[in-house]
Amino acid sequence: MLGEVDWNFALSNTAASFLNGGETLTLTYHVTINDPAGGTAEQDVTVTILGVNHPVVITSGPESASVSELADTTGSAAIDTTTVVPAGTLNFTDADTGNTHTVAASVASETWSGGATVPAVTQADLAAALTTTLHDSTGTGTGSVDWNFGIADKDLDFLAASETLTVNYNVAVSDASTTATQTVSVTITGANDPVMVTSGPESASVTELANTTDSTALDTTTPVPTGTLAFSDVDLTDSHSVSVALDSAVWSVDPNFVPGETLADLQAALTTALQDSTGSGTGGVDWSFSIPDRDLDFLSAGETDDQCGQPPPRSRIANAEHGIERQGTGTRERDAQGRDSQDQGVLVAAVVREEAL
Repeated sequence: MLGEVDWNFALSNTAASFLNGGETLTLTYHVTINDPAGGTAEQDVTVTILGVNHPVVITSGPESASVSELADTTGSAAIDTTTVVPAGTLNFTDADTGNTHTVAASVASETWSGGATVPAVTQADLAAALTTTLHDSTGTGTGSVDWNFGIADKDLDFLAASETLTVNYNVAVSDASTTATQTVSVTITGANDPVMVTSGPESASVTELANTTDSTALDTTTPVPTGTLAFSDVDLTDSHSVSVALDSAVWSVDPNFVPGETLADLQAALTTALQDSTGSGTGGVDWSFSIPDRDLDFLSAGETDDQCGQPPPRSRIANAEHGIERQGTGTRERDAQGRDSQDQGVLVAAVVREEAL
């Protein structure tokens, strides 16, 4: 008599998901047939399970953190980083428990609230600013990626106070053939950096008209503008204003006295024109000096007058100050009877303080 034994094989897919792509699991079964008299016959049945790769899956949602620029600090290599280390952790799974993984981070986008183009040096350093540490899923099927952010403070100098730079990174976890990606966002808040006058003190001279009394003609410096004070501000979107205040006025004949009308007109005698640093980080203040000749009538040939005043209030944001010296030289004048004036003096210095806001 002839008989047969039909056989089938079935296994839950999850029970074999540990197999990586290309791996095999070979199963050998001994099938035994028994008759009533105690006779037996055996045959082996072999089943080979071929593994396929299962995708790596990031189970965490998008993550974010914030960083602040150092205030009133320019050109610093100090690292601005997140307050918590690590800043975040991305969890992932891979059913192929034998798989090992790699992690890569890349800049997906940069958004500056104050402009369209982030400086090239900053862009280059942002590419390496997000760092990761892998805790692999090998052997367990679950793993994680810790991430941190740190960048040199000088790379953020271009940000003005309260401006933001939002950087989105793609963090990718890969096995041999699949990749999972999640977004990490870092928002950097700018702080004010000080404006700095980079020029040294400047000076010029003015000469009173000889044998001329009570004239409204302006005695002025040449050329026009007479000088330019250069300044810098690394906060690229900052705009500035310039104020001038008489700092000193000392007459060589009487250090404690300058005629009131002359002193009043000296307050506005120094004029400025601003070439702002907005967009470039460097600017200039052109300055010139002129005063009605009659304001200098009290001076005689060879006399001097150094002038003193109070500087204007300081800016609540940032200020820079610099001295400009004006020298006015007196000439001999005669009264209506043809006699030399009894006044003796030369206006030597009017020092002003310029404050860029």
